[in-house]
Amino acid sequence: MKSFQRGWEENMGRDANLLMGPEHVGMHGHMGGPNDTEAETRERILLAAASLFAGKGYAATSVREIAESARVTKPTLYYYFKNKEDLYVQLLDHANSTFCQLVGSALSVPGGVRDRLLAFYSTVYGLFVEHLDVVRLIYSMFYGPPGAAPDYDFQRTNDHLEGLMHQVLQEGVDAGELREDNLEEASFMLLGMLDSLSCLLVAQPQRPALNVQDLGRLVDLVFDGACAVLRSKEGDR
Repeated sequence: MKSFQRGWEENMGRDANLLMGPEHVGMHGHMGGPNDTEAETRERILLAAASLFAGKGYAATSVREIAESARVTKPTLYYYFKNKEDLYVQLLDHANSTFCQLVGSALSVPGGVRDRLLAFYSTVYGLFVEHLDVVRLIYSMFYGPPGAAPDYDFQRTNDHLEGLMHQVLQEGVDAGELREDNLEEASFMLLGMLDSLSCLLVAQPQRPALNVQDLGRLVDLVFDGACAVLRSKEGDR
């Protein structure tokens, strides 16, 4: 796994940009200017909206504030989005499509189950760190008061993620890496770990981000358990 980790660290940023394509490049912090393309201007508006929606809430955020934060005029904003609700929905559509594209590519890398899962966690965790405002916004939708923002259906994304995870684990069974009798439990634990990582970022944003070695140890812990470590410590006494 060490050789994979080195290669992944070297290529992660480059590959993520390639996977996202030119329409997603603005999501990586480009501040824009007079020579912006339409795609870059649209991305800048989405970034500004994500930050304001996450910080103030949907209802308390005005179109004027979004336009000012994105450094565009209101007519420019309305050129790309019909209204605030349309902007909100397109922001979540954009986040979902980027997430699903990167997850599918990460889980398709060559290697065994552990290597593919490490690619998955490295990619998704990096995406969460880079776009924490979007993560906070999604958490506010789930845990905020009903009706505070337009409804949005995440079920398709959840089903897609669960299907990909089950496929990877089943391929691990077929390759003799995993037992077939605990696939559901393994999938539950692995997806739960993803929820824990995102929750930790939202609750403790000042905490140092995990690196690829940290994520690799978490994957190993799911596969190997903690008992061997505990027995080793007891044997050293």
